[in-house]
Order: sequence, then C-alpha cells, then structure tokens
Amino acid sequence: MTLFELDADPDAFLTAAAGLRVLSEHLEDQRARVAAAPASYRDSWTGAAATAVTSEIEALAGHVGAASPCFAAAGDAVRGFGEALAQAQDVGLPALRRRWEEADADHAAAVAAAL
Repeated sequence: MTLFELDADPDAFLTAAAGLRVLSEHLEDQRARVAAAPASYRDSWTGAAATAVTSEIEALAGHVGAASPCFAAAGDAVRGFGEALAQAQDVGLPALRRRWEEADADHAAAVAAAL
C-alpha cells in the first residue's frame, strides 16, 4: 500500500505561473498604450466630448494598470505553490514514506517480540 501521494503536476503550476506573469506584462504594456492615446488627438479634438473621452481613457488606463500587479502577484503565488509541490514530491514525501516504513517495521517487530 502506497501512502502519502500528491497527485499533481508541479510543472503545470509553473507553466500557469509563467502565463500569469506574461499576462501581467501584457496588461502593463496595454496600460501605457491606452494612457498615451489622448496625446494623439489632444491638439485636434477639444470640447466636452473630448474631455469625456479622455476621462474614460484615463480611467481605463488606471484599471488596466491596477490589474497588472494582481496578475503578477497571482503568478508569484502559483509559482511558489508549484515549487513547494515539487519539493514535497521530491523530498518530503519520500522522507515521510521512509519514516512510515520504519515505524511499521518497528511495530511489526514489537508485535512479534510480544507474542
């Protein structure tokens, strides 16, 4: 009987983490692009409509900019979990299994000696 299994793929978590990091970087690039948009029409378009559109564009840039670090933080968390999972599978579980087997053998020996 095999005890103490972790049936999960650390590489899948690391791949997902890298994807979240790429998404964060893409959002930051888009934030800069959106924030720069009003400069393209500022001299040729004025008035209430231009002011309203500029306000909306600036708000959008702010929202995109606020989302970027959230995806970066999520990527860091997922990467950390993937690394911890790999460590548990490679080091922690084998050590736990050895301790289990030793305790089981000690128990069997104690039972045999008591009989």
